Amino acid sequence: MKLRAADRLYLITDAGRAAHPLAHVIDAACGAGLRLAQIRDKDLADDEYAAQASSMLATARANGTRILLNGRPHLVRVTGADGVHLPSARSIADARAVTGRDVLVGYSAHGEAELRYAEQAGADFVTLSPVYPTASKPGARALGLPAFADMAAQCAVPVFALGGVTPANAAACREAGAYGVAVCGAIVGAADPASATADLLEASR
Repeated sequence: MKLRAADRLYLITDAGRAAHPLAHVIDAACGAGLRLAQIRDKDLADDEYAAQASSMLATARANGTRILLNGRPHLVRVTGADGVHLPSARSIADARAVTGRDVLVGYSAHGEAELRYAEQAGADFVTLSPVYPTASKPGARALGLPAFADMAAQCAVPVFALGGVTPANAAACREAGAYGVAVCGAIVGAADPASATADLLEASR
């Protein structure tokens, strides 16, 4: 399974940063045009996580939005999700052995070595972060746009810019070679997630 032209905006959910219940955020974002999202809530037990994913999938399907699970390939078939996003310490080959080839597999990269691994191991896309300073990782050193551009240009798989992305800098990320932009707080923390989604979609075209 591959990315589509509609997948320029990638939402990563986080209940701890949400200004509204995540069900509302997903409903609003999908209604505004979001077509790719990851359910990140890592602290949930598998049964709770699967129930949350199944609920969000129902909303997503009605809008043509694809939903990925965070780091739980064993739940992809159970929930009917469209794929999985793996932390940088996880094996892409192991995930593929569980999910099969017909789902999306994303990978979190933070530098050149992880980008090379993701490309060689067969990831469908990567997130490269943090591009800008971000509240979600206050101690992490930002790559900066020039370094992001250099690394993205050398990667054969689609690269999403992640970390501190807003409507004000999303276009610059795309101009620097990002396939699209990935965000969390810019949508889940917004007072109006539908409006925030529309602004990001416009900026990341």
